[in-house]
Amino acid sequence: MTIVSPSAKDTNIQNNIFMLTSEPIDNQGSDTDISNNLFYEADGTMGNNYIENETQFVNTGTGDFKLKSGSPAIDTGKDIGFPYNGSAPDIGAFEY
Repeated sequence: MTIVSPSAKDTNIQNNIFMLTSEPIDNQGSDTDISNNLFYEADGTMGNNYIENETQFVNTGTGDFKLKSGSPAIDTGKDIGFPYNGSAPDIGAFEY
């Protein structure tokens, strides 16, 4: 089990894409925010405001991890103060 330690403070795990994880993220830290993440083929509790869906990357085989048009990760991230396109930030490393 992936655990955010009870001794962790001010921990934010937001706007990430996780693939093929079978271990839940257990939020036990103080002032911890695990939210607005996308999980593909995941089991268990994965924080708040998360999406379970296919990632829809352009081409993982060639290392192109940009989002395809229509990806559920587009405009579903949490605004953490970085610039973004659209109505909300995208989940993942690249803004569509």
